[in-house]
Amino acid sequence: MANGDRDSLRDYLIPSYEDFKRNGIEIFQFITPDLKSFLRMHKPEKYGDDLSFRKALLNVTSNKSDVVTYEIGASGIGLRSIKPVFKDGQFIAIAELGLYLNKSFLEDIPNEQNFVQLYDEDGKKLEKPIVVTENEDLTKEISSEDLRKFIENEDYYFLNNGFLYNVIHMKDVEGNVVGLLISKTSLKEEVALQKKRNLMTTFLMSLVIVVIVVVLFMILRSINKQVKSINLTLEKVASGDLTVKLHGTSNEIGAIANTLNETLRKLQALFKDFQMSFVDINKAVSNYSMVTNQVEDVVN
Repeated sequence: MANGDRDSLRDYLIPSYEDFKRNGIEIFQFITPDLKSFLRMHKPEKYGDDLSFRKALLNVTSNKSDVVTYEIGASGIGLRSIKPVFKDGQFIAIAELGLYLNKSFLEDIPNEQNFVQLYDEDGKKLEKPIVVTENEDLTKEISSEDLRKFIENEDYYFLNNGFLYNVIHMKDVEGNVVGLLISKTSLKEEVALQKKRNLMTTFLMSLVIVVIVVVLFMILRSINKQVKSINLTLEKVASGDLTVKLHGTSNEIGAIANTLNETLRKLQALFKDFQMSFVDINKAVSNYSMVTNQVEDVVN
């Protein structure tokens, strides 16, 4: 793009653009820093026109930062992601991706939805909003007063004949509401879905409780075995057998067993010194009694 080779850039980007289109992204454009269209992948024959009237582009050139915004164009409401492009620290272009909020887009949204365009592409408020719908025109079910409240307050909603009507605002880069997404939801269907969610939540909680009980049972059984093993070893130690060992594990009880094994190893070394020194055997017996009492206190 830096050398003005539009055709080479287009050829390079064709595979990426085909992937974008499969995901509903139809707008792919590069714009020069002076806000002239350099390449429209969706309309390659149209370029060089002045785009300085677009507020979102002015915002990007001014702040040199990304913008994601709704914008009104010749094809209606579009959602656009606009990003400055730099090379070696120099601002060289603007890249733009976007999609049209049209009827085909509504097909992928559950419940009944309408896009309502409030302004034309020149920024003038429409006397009669343009409605994009898949089936029903929801503006015919909504009073002018409710429509006004929808425009003024995104949190506004109302109920009518078992249906919930609510709205999502579509704002331009300056925060102005340029369009609405009006939704109509059956309360019966919503209640049924909520019951299914509750049942699934209850089932999952019950399953988790069962798993926890089983795991706790296995842990307690393992602990019980280790306690019995330690008690048996202590009985042998108490009877004078210092050659016994416990099978250590990685849990807390296993840690006690490992500690006792290490203590017994030291006691065995002390016992070997008995034949050489009466003082050493007394010390060994003393240490042995102290350790045995400590282990019994921990296990009990």
